[in-house]
Amino acid sequence: MSHIIHFTALPSSTKVLIITEGDVSFIGNNNFSHLLDLTLLRLSGNKIKKILNGAFTNLTKLQTLVLDHNQISSTSITNGTFSSLRNLETLQLNSNHFGSVYGAWFGNTERLIRLEINRNLITSLTHDSLGSNALHRLEHLDLSNNFISFIHEGTFQSLQQLKGLDLSKNRLTKLPDVFSFLPHLILLNLGHNYWNCSCELHQLAVFLRNYTYSTRRILRNRNGLQCSYSSNPAVVSLLQLTDRNCRSKSYNITIIAREKNRGSTREGLLISVLVITGRKR
Repeated sequence: MSHIIHFTALPSSTKVLIITEGDVSFIGNNNFSHLLDLTLLRLSGNKIKKILNGAFTNLTKLQTLVLDHNQISSTSITNGTFSSLRNLETLQLNSNHFGSVYGAWFGNTERLIRLEINRNLITSLTHDSLGSNALHRLEHLDLSNNFISFIHEGTFQSLQQLKGLDLSKNRLTKLPDVFSFLPHLILLNLGHNYWNCSCELHQLAVFLRNYTYSTRRILRNRNGLQCSYSSNPAVVSLLQLTDRNCRSKSYNITIIAREKNRGSTREGLLISVLVITGRKR
């Protein structure tokens, strides 16, 4: 079927509805409006491209919504798409066509605990990407397998309760201090990115080493923190960056200045050599 019809034949007491591996491409208004007791809705493996604002109206008891493996893009979602889902705890949007994510989408989902948007086309995370105050209970965030190369330092500022963060398999070469806002973070995955192991990432390396000191914290994919570029050939992993191997070597600059002797037809040659000891952090 190309769109979901009204499920009037289903009893209003239905709690679980699964429609997978079909040809559903469109979810219209009030398709599920009479299913007032629905707690789980799985629509994965279809061809959904468009979701109208009223598609999930009256699903105030819904706790889990799975929309994996569809063709949903950032333009398919508006600020009203999930606005009725006040008891939603898990939202899975994996393997779609999202190029961006906006915190305004989650304005009324104050009970959301798990958000998965892996295997999409997201390239950057700005201050507004997850800036909704409604995400203050979020505990698990999966943004792995995207194309993220930029993360604003305030991206996770609203996620004070976050416990698990997966940013593996993206295009990150550097990362600002995004973890100061996450005091409860106990599971972190930054593996398989494109780390530029220069002194600019020294503080991140220090954080990651300190992070692993606690037995309560887990740094997944430690072996996946290899450098795509390193200013020091001895540093092959992000975890190897230290204050010591971030110090640049002394270097010489030779300046040759020619000064013409006014009293002679010959030119005098003045050679100055400056030795500059630099330290880059």
